[in-house]
Amino acid sequence: MSTADPAALSRHLAAVAAFGLAGAPPIELTEPLSNDAWVRLLASVTRERLVGVLASAIDAQAVPVTGEQLARMADLHEEVMLACIALEQYLHRIADVLEPAAIDFAVVKGPAAAHGWALDASERQFGDIDILVRSADIDRTVAALEAAEATRFTPELRPGFDRRFAKSVTMAWGPFEIDVHRTLAPGRFGLDIDEASLWAGVGASGDETHAPATFTVAGRPFATLTRPMHFVHACYHAALGDRRPSLASLRDIQLLAAEVTIDEALAIAEPWGGAAVLAHALAEAAERVPSEVGDAHRWARGYAASERDLDDIASYHDVDDRFASTARHSLASLPLGQRPAFALALALPSAENLEARGLTRGAHLRQLLRRT
Repeated sequence: MSTADPAALSRHLAAVAAFGLAGAPPIELTEPLSNDAWVRLLASVTRERLVGVLASAIDAQAVPVTGEQLARMADLHEEVMLACIALEQYLHRIADVLEPAAIDFAVVKGPAAAHGWALDASERQFGDIDILVRSADIDRTVAALEAAEATRFTPELRPGFDRRFAKSVTMAWGPFEIDVHRTLAPGRFGLDIDEASLWAGVGASGDETHAPATFTVAGRPFATLTRPMHFVHACYHAALGDRRPSLASLRDIQLLAAEVTIDEALAIAEPWGGAAVLAHALAEAAERVPSEVGDAHRWARGYAASERDLDDIASYHDVDDRFASTARHSLASLPLGQRPAFALALALPSAENLEARGLTRGAHLRQLLRRT
């Protein structure tokens, strides 16, 4: 059995992330890895949420394994898929709560990806449920879920902040996390999203180019986003979410880039001031998940972002205090009439919010002013 060094394991991981995509590099393994190397690869695959993709590669005999390694892989894949099925049961519970309350919602990421654009649902694992509701409905949505025994992680910054300025409200329901979104990103780029055009990308696609924007779980249909809107969201999530997005998130971009033209994506993102976000996400996807995709990557290679856009994107990756950094950029981008309410919420959060964060008012202000 071969032993893989860190560089070789990184190549194997990138090839697994691109497995099944057009033009993907081969997974250069002709014999099973040593057990130590296999453990390291499994840990990386788990961290990057690629367990199902590796299982498909093994099934296709693209990754040779020993009997012991195959058994461990089967157990891990079963564990991941059972967690996804449990989350899908909670998706049904969400619908049972929100539909009687006449609250429209769309499912984004997670199960929408698994049942929408993943090559096979078993390849796309997820760890929570993300739903999108209208700003006017976010308070009702949170209240309805709380009545069903879900709890929000952190109290609202100030009354009215969620529906005007927040990206989402994160809630715990049983052992799982539910994210109730009203927009696709925090900070400046989320605030600049026009809600009417966002919701125009929910429901039926309106043409025959893309599949209808619904998916079915256990016989129940759920509304989701059209393919171009999913692509834009995937780019926003990768560029403006974690400092180093998971390979699963970048694989989503590559899968969708093969279906969506850059003109379709820019028709959505440019009015939101988000072209630089697409270019940033596409560049990272091309670097870390190599494959041949559509015209979006050719456009991204030639795109020159403004200094302001680059600075705003960098604020999302502030390792010291992302919240304060994005808050400063948000304040600068808001219309003048909205700035006082936003600044007041930042300066004087509710006592409940401070208590949940373990901060005094003075400590909160020192933390905020240190970065802003």
